[in-house]
Amino acid sequence: MAIIHASVRILSMDFTGAFLIISRAALGDNEIALDDYGVGFNDLDMVKIMNPSIVKIDRSLLSGIDLVPQKQANCKDIIDRMHVMGKLVVAEGVETKAEFDYLVGLGADLFQGYYLARPA
Repeated sequence: MAIIHASVRILSMDFTGAFLIISRAALGDNEIALDDYGVGFNDLDMVKIMNPSIVKIDRSLLSGIDLVPQKQANCKDIIDRMHVMGKLVVAEGVETKAEFDYLVGLGADLFQGYYLARPA
């Protein structure tokens, strides 16, 4: 099995081409991960159309989440909505213990970032 990453940024530039490639890839034993959630246009619509198994919340929404109430509320809404839709949620770009702890409390399923490991 492979995980096919689809970036919201790329999808918003050439949706038709990207959709065809991802649709073909998803026919096999592959999973789709929608990357950069929260920075593109109509992200919720994109989740409904692409039907990914995994939604990765963009770092820009998570940076300093332990200190910014607006980010806390926004991320809680995203995580709760994705869980209702049956999606795994990845918190991208977690750089501090405080961010990690806060996102664990919100119910994020998986984590990426310098706090956990530097890129290989």
